[in-house]
Amino acid sequence: MNPPSNRTIALIVLAVITIGGAAAFILDGLADGVSDEREVRITVVVSGAHPDVAQAVSVGDRVYGQPAGMFVGEVLEATATPTMRANPDAAGVLQASPDPLTRDITLVIVTQGRESPDFIAIGTQVVQVGMPFTVSSREYQVRGRIAQIDVR
Repeated sequence: MNPPSNRTIALIVLAVITIGGAAAFILDGLADGVSDEREVRITVVVSGAHPDVAQAVSVGDRVYGQPAGMFVGEVLEATATPTMRANPDAAGVLQASPDPLTRDITLVIVTQGRESPDFIAIGTQVVQVGMPFTVSSREYQVRGRIAQIDVR
């Protein structure tokens, strides 16, 4: 039997270093205060949605994030209200009035996530208030912004 080549030995050493580094990274993350999975409620606000989309959103919908269709959780609460627009009245003064063609949708999605002093993550996706968030279900897809994150 031939002895292993230098290339084979180098690949084995590289694999051991990579696996060891990954294990150290994971253990370091756990040691730095990353929590076990907890319930996370994410409030997403979608502005200017079509009324048909607003009507399609229901409590209990299974929702998926982007990219790659990762399962996020379920819709716990859903409300849709007319989008308010600034329109001038007869005197030219701006007044807020409802837009009959669009709706603002507020979704509360319940999921599982982890938190540390530095971040909150759902799966591998870090979530922050103010970031864009795409919610997809079997029936609809909407893109809004995270307005609130509640870790329980």
